[in-house]
Amino acid sequence: MNPADICEWAGSLLGIAGALLLALNLRISRYGWFVFLAANVAMIAFALLIDRRGLLLQQVTFTGTSLIGIHRAGFKFKLQHRQD
Repeated sequence: MNPADICEWAGSLLGIAGALLLALNLRISRYGWFVFLAANVAMIAFALLIDRRGLLLQQVTFTGTSLIGIHRAGFKFKLQHRQD
């Protein structure tokens, strides 16, 4: 399997898993957004490897919606500044 095949299959399977997690509305369903985010990364790599700009645009946009979903699901991340 070449790198494009790996990215394609990883993105597809992760996307399916994320959709199932969200659709089942379980206690752990909110983690589906992170699974979608991983799918987005894989599909962005795939789009770059096969030089498909339309797919790249779609996946970059989906990455934004995944980040919104993560935020709306209640995950909060705080950047900490190091003081030397």
